[in-house]
Amino acid sequence: MVENLLGAVRAALGRWLTAEDKRGNAGERVQSYEIRFTTETQLSLRASVGEYGFAYLENALGDELKAALRAEAAAQSGNAHSAIESRAIPYKARIADLGDDALSFLRSPSIMQLLNALFEEPLTLSEDASCYTFYGPGDFLSLHRDRPIECAATLI
Repeated sequence: MVENLLGAVRAALGRWLTAEDKRGNAGERVQSYEIRFTTETQLSLRASVGEYGFAYLENALGDELKAALRAEAAAQSGNAHSAIESRAIPYKARIADLGDDALSFLRSPSIMQLLNALFEEPLTLSEDASCYTFYGPGDFLSLHRDRPIECAATLI
């Protein structure tokens, strides 16, 4: 059932987010983020979030952005610390602060525009509730909602 759901959401939404490299004024490479979505895609996203509580977007990030985020996550993993909770929300993992690439992506006007279109309210990054999470053998996460007071939506 889950595979059918994901397949249907993938088929309905397709590709909506691309990352482009552009040259800055001094010729340095500057990562920019551009979101392109039609009214139909926006409605499909809203419907999916409303019905299932999430929307899945296949090929959401361009290859260069994915490579930058992977490299940053790998670098940040060296600074990750153990996070273990056994009471309210059982989990065991390692977490690390976001780096410049992830923060720039999550703060970008395009992400803000997409979230506003989906939820019909202005949403911004909650830096203190955002991190890289690393799972290894024996690590786990139980059913939960990320910081319900600080987080109206979660972008993974």
